[in-house]
Amino acid sequence: MIRPDAFDRRIPTYRTHASLGATFEAVGEIAAVSGYGDTAAEAAGLRSLAFADLNALPRCGFKNEAAPQWLTAKGVVIPDAANRAARQSAGGLCLRLGGTDMLVTSSPFGDDDGPNRLLADWAASDEKPRGWDAHREEGFGWFVLTGEQAPEFWARVCAVDLRPATFADLDVAQTRAFHMGGVVARADIAGVLAYHMFFDIASSDFLIEVVGETMAEFGGTFVGLSALRTLR
Repeated sequence: MIRPDAFDRRIPTYRTHASLGATFEAVGEIAAVSGYGDTAAEAAGLRSLAFADLNALPRCGFKNEAAPQWLTAKGVVIPDAANRAARQSAGGLCLRLGGTDMLVTSSPFGDDDGPNRLLADWAASDEKPRGWDAHREEGFGWFVLTGEQAPEFWARVCAVDLRPATFADLDVAQTRAFHMGGVVARADIAGVLAYHMFFDIASSDFLIEVVGETMAEFGGTFVGLSALRTLR
């Protein structure tokens, strides 16, 4: 059995997930939530309403006018406008939060180390200009909410209209929800409606609590990487 506290690095929410009955798996040098005991039920829940904590997975950010050019040279597909996302060949995303503010994630399946490689390349390079590290992996918690009931869920907690008819695949909203400022990006997974959420990582336990309370109204479920991988 994988114990998160056996790793030097830990997601900030591991105790909360353990209290919910989670099991864990190693993803690189950190323990990620694998599931809650019934992968088949969790996989079915993905299409209705489900929530996954992706804090263990790599992400990074780079800013200033040199960042888009440097990332493009590294093979990252850059969105053509602010508040848009672009899918990457390995399954991750690049979100353009501003003209020169980029957030890059790994695949949501725990099988992509691309953002960590970008950070290592940036740190090792003396190339100038190349933008600067925005330390998104330290500041942004990463979660994903999926399923056909997700728009109704959002209507309860966010003033922005995130329904598919008005919030298209790969749209990005910088908004407030759960009484916090954050970023929501729609990036559907294998045809399943999916909203990637980036909020203050220090508030992750609070976010899980309020999401759980709101999901209960819809019969939603917490899921882990094992369920998400059924969408590959």
